[in-house]
Amino acid sequence: MKQEGKVTSLDKAQHIAAITTMNKQLETVRREYQVKDRNSQITAATVILTS
Repeated sequence: MKQEGKVTSLDKAQHIAAITTMNKQLETVRREYQVKDRNSQITAATVILTS
């Protein structure tokens, strides 16, 4: 693939900055998902117990 020009190294400062920013955003989304999932499980358990 490298010989065909299909490989690009992402080792420049701008690439690293973009990767760092993306990782921070993904971590935030991951945490929000975990909180929503946990709350959903708690709600489901409560509905089952009170039904």
